[in-house]
Amino acid sequence: MGAPARLLIATAISLILLLIYDRLVIKPRIQNKIQNKVQENKAPEEKTEIKEEYNLIDIQQPIKTKAYTSLEDPYQRITFSNNGIKKIELLKFSLQPNSPERYFFDSPLDIFFISNGKIINFSSEVSGNSIYFYYDNITGTVSIEKNSNYSFTLLYQFFNSSTINFIDITPLFIIRKSVVEDSNFVVISSKVEKLKDIKNIQNINFIGEDSRYFSFIFHVPGGVSPIGSSQNVFRGQKLSGERYANFYIKIFSGPKIPEELSNFSPSTEALAGYGFLGPISELLIFLLNQTDKLAKNMGLSIIIISILIRLIFFPLSAISFKSFKKIKEIQPEIEKIKEKYKDDKERMSREIFEIYRREKINPFSGCLPLLIQIPIFIALYNALMHSVELRHAPFFLWIKDLSEPESIFHLSIFGNNIHIRLLPILMGLSFFVQQIITPQTYQDRTMQIINYLTPLIFVFILWNVPSGLQIYWITTNIFGILQQLFVMKFYK
Repeated sequence: MGAPARLLIATAISLILLLIYDRLVIKPRIQNKIQNKVQENKAPEEKTEIKEEYNLIDIQQPIKTKAYTSLEDPYQRITFSNNGIKKIELLKFSLQPNSPERYFFDSPLDIFFISNGKIINFSSEVSGNSIYFYYDNITGTVSIEKNSNYSFTLLYQFFNSSTINFIDITPLFIIRKSVVEDSNFVVISSKVEKLKDIKNIQNINFIGEDSRYFSFIFHVPGGVSPIGSSQNVFRGQKLSGERYANFYIKIFSGPKIPEELSNFSPSTEALAGYGFLGPISELLIFLLNQTDKLAKNMGLSIIIISILIRLIFFPLSAISFKSFKKIKEIQPEIEKIKEKYKDDKERMSREIFEIYRREKINPFSGCLPLLIQIPIFIALYNALMHSVELRHAPFFLWIKDLSEPESIFHLSIFGNNIHIRLLPILMGLSFFVQQIITPQTYQDRTMQIINYLTPLIFVFILWNVPSGLQIYWITTNIFGILQQLFVMKFYK
């Protein structure tokens, strides 16, 4: 395989991977943001009435109730009512950059009980951290126990004072999306799936709301099942007993930190969103956090980590450059062989590889650094996209959030805002300079044009990626140029 073909294959692999991320991650996220902006401009609407039916059960609009009791620690402020959870505030995370208001889940879970096909209207009162329910001969209590920084358990207990009737009630769960961020209802089994994409599901163990940085997930032993075609109303297992019945709900509401998710349940760790390169993403986030303790700026931390990665892989880069240089030196001889055996491809390949063997050249070593950088690029992309540590993290000047694309200004054309970004342009220029100083191992004019157009293609593909990723790419390109100039002088 000739050097042009190898370079073309390596470039094609890079472009395919980046195009996949552009199509499946970047563009959908942009569309979601556009939809959010449209929704923000609309007048507030009341929560839609639930009209699903399940046998004799008439599911009514949940009654709006005032908050009863709260539980607060350094991580969460949880407000309850007799009909479930009123509000959960995450005290370590602002709603907007530099805002005093905390990120919150608004009425994420309503909990009702049904008996004989009707919703039970409990009377209730508060005592300490417990809520007491009363209905005919049934007395119920719900108590709260904190399990970890971002998870807690609600324990429901019901007592029957009648010697005639039995406890025979069924819990009903109504989940609601947060009002502050675009999100999806998800189901977690062996993987995370959008609820709307799943059909004929029963006995769901982990279900809730998932957004880019935060999740609200609840778990009921025995699972819950959707009522009819509803996307947010679920029926739990029936509770029955002569004198006593109980069940509990385990809830996670917080940032998607792998350790926190794992503490809640190993099943929910997949919510972190780091994908199959999760260990690399987690390592990069750990290194960024440790570096940030010294640099006091996450952008500077990205630059430092980028340089460290380049230094670690410098031996491979040096080997790659030496390989390109040797291939360029023997290129005239290879061209003669191609011309001589143009009608005998098999003989041509043997002769070319014989030259490689004689000159001790590995024809694939030139592609190795690029192929190694692709997993690191994807892992860092996932880290920047989903790591809450980078949420609202500023850099300098106009770069206010490293987890979002930067913009120096925007143009309004036919009602559409076109953002002008400086970092992708700098990335493209640094990539172009790197291409120019790299020894070319081929004479084909078409391949040379492709080589010089590749930076422009990358600018287009990476136009809307997070600014933190752009900083990584620019840094690694500039430091790569310096390394290449050093190697050129050293091996001259």
